[in-house]
Amino acid sequence: MEILLKCKRLIGFLSVPIIIFSLIALQPAVAIESLTRISIDPLIPQKAPLVKCITENQLDCIERVLVEHPSSLVEEAQYVATRLVDFPDENNQKVQYGDILFDFHSATSSGTIKRLRISTHVITPVGVFNGKKAGAYWLILQRELLPGEVGQIPSTSICTPTNPTPCLSYPALDSPDIFHVYLRTSWLKPVSASGEGKNFNIDYRNISGGMQWHFSGQEFLQPMFSDVTKLPESVKPGNENMVPDRLNPTLYFALDHGGKDLSDSYWDPGCMSHGFTRTMWNAPLAGQLVWDYSKSSLNFNMYAPHLDPFGNVYLGVFRAKFQKAWLDCRFPGNTLSTATKLTVEVLDQNGTAQVSTSSISMKNEIIDISVTGFHFSSPVIVVKRSKDSGTTTVSKSPLSDDWENDVSITKNSPPLSAPTPLAKPTKTPSPNPTAVQIIDKVASKKTILCSKGKLVKKITSLYPKCPSGYKMKG
Repeated sequence: MEILLKCKRLIGFLSVPIIIFSLIALQPAVAIESLTRISIDPLIPQKAPLVKCITENQLDCIERVLVEHPSSLVEEAQYVATRLVDFPDENNQKVQYGDILFDFHSATSSGTIKRLRISTHVITPVGVFNGKKAGAYWLILQRELLPGEVGQIPSTSICTPTNPTPCLSYPALDSPDIFHVYLRTSWLKPVSASGEGKNFNIDYRNISGGMQWHFSGQEFLQPMFSDVTKLPESVKPGNENMVPDRLNPTLYFALDHGGKDLSDSYWDPGCMSHGFTRTMWNAPLAGQLVWDYSKSSLNFNMYAPHLDPFGNVYLGVFRAKFQKAWLDCRFPGNTLSTATKLTVEVLDQNGTAQVSTSSISMKNEIIDISVTGFHFSSPVIVVKRSKDSGTTTVSKSPLSDDWENDVSITKNSPPLSAPTPLAKPTKTPSPNPTAVQIIDKVASKKTILCSKGKLVKKITSLYPKCPSGYKMKG
């Protein structure tokens, strides 16, 4: 049940954009007040979208998107528009969906111009989704076809490894770029952060009134079946030869809010004051980190078809980051938190170790585990204390920020396209679902001076902070 929950929540959300886009094509309209709100009210049962940040104190919004090309050159994607759709109330909840559009160069600074759609979905702590009361933030990154672009290739076309387009369930970004999304949240108290993608990472830090997040990842093509009932069958022993017939372009991020207990949280919030898990993978079904007391190991289960639509073995990607203090709280008596060296292996369904590439880092009281190159259907990631490990202590200090250096723009791109003139929205209420498309201003940045002895650094950011050991001047 735990494993299927993540999949069902995602499938439920993925169906929403299809409805939204058809409505946008029909009529522009209201909900302009959502664009200028300071935050999403957590005391109102509602489903609401994130918007583009237009002021420095605005929360529950996306600041910007950076695009990192394979050459390591980084450009800022050009913001195009925010689209919102009001729906009738659902179970006495206000319902509004939306997405934010950005244009970017694909692969290189002079590459093809494509449009990124970030569909967002926020459920307040008192709201209900799929019959469950729990707060959450969802962001799904997908391709938005530009005017005049050709959509899905007819099903009569042949799907091959070099031309997978006919197998796609919907248009792919089809880009080797890594997307960096910066956003702010308000009332969120994270109990879990997760997502699907490649070259994936999640950073966070506290800001005035809430938290700032940096998500990064690359789209991948997830093998899938047109008949979704075949998915759980394909991961059962003996069904490794089931060949999927579809590919789902996938890149998404999810943040779960911790309430008082499991009655208003998806995951146990009992240890969130000590930290939370950040788990990332490339499988449609996944579980949670679990401590096996009998084998003194931390385990994570993933499930996906063994093959892709072309009969090739589908290879897995996994990453997990968590605080040692959280591990001690969640699994008392574990042998990992005090270790100076850990080992990781991937076991197949028969318990046999697979060939894989792994790395583990332990710094700033955080354990970071990455594994790639293993195969499905049902691998288990197993982390243990190394036999030659030393012993260290676990800090009891409060939960602190985990934020790597900001990604620096190495090229300022010229405007990619001219925004299409839009009809001026009206404020006439309507009982039917309506949509609004608005273009707003980009949030401005601040610059501060930080000193350390004779050294002076200039820091420019939306939320500038002096590096460790430096003090702000003036």
